[in-house]
Amino acid sequence: EAACNIEEATQMAKLNIPYTPENVARYRTRRFVICLTYTSNIKKAIQNTLMWSHYADSHKGFCVIYKDNIAQILQGGTNYVAHQKVNYDPNIPTIKSYDDGYDLTPIFTKSKVWQYENEERFVFETEGLYELGTPSKTIEAIYFGVNTNTLLPCYKELLYFATQNNIPCYQATLSTLKYKLDFTKIQAT
Repeated sequence: EAACNIEEATQMAKLNIPYTPENVARYRTRRFVICLTYTSNIKKAIQNTLMWSHYADSHKGFCVIYKDNIAQILQGGTNYVAHQKVNYDPNIPTIKSYDDGYDLTPIFTKSKVWQYENEERFVFETEGLYELGTPSKTIEAIYFGVNTNTLLPCYKELLYFATQNNIPCYQATLSTLKYKLDFTKIQAT
């Protein structure tokens, strides 16, 4: 049986999908929200081992650093609905019903324990990938986690993509002296 999730329930209600375990399982394969972490200190952000553990599959994934223009590009995207910084609150928001739409408050609210993320969310009407324009004009760098499997085809494809678009890539390693990550630039081959 599927656990109740306020964000899913809100989205499913908007789409007139009954909240049943079967529908929840199908719905979870859809993507309507893009989440970004904003910071003025990139070095501090990529050093955050908690973020790597939560969002990069225990350091197996990667982190894309976007340039400052990414918010403007997403707002101009197809089926853009809204965006805002996440409100970190100890209370679960109440879902309100409106005649002219639905309440986005639950989508933009998370528990205070996640406040370190400094997250902003972009909501879209439909699922799918969104065109971000010329990669070298929107992507600043790509960082690979400590446990990234460099033999996987997706790793090689992403590295090839970055090389073709002059996007620098870095590989994380665990520091032997401190509780931190070290990053080494990956040389194009």
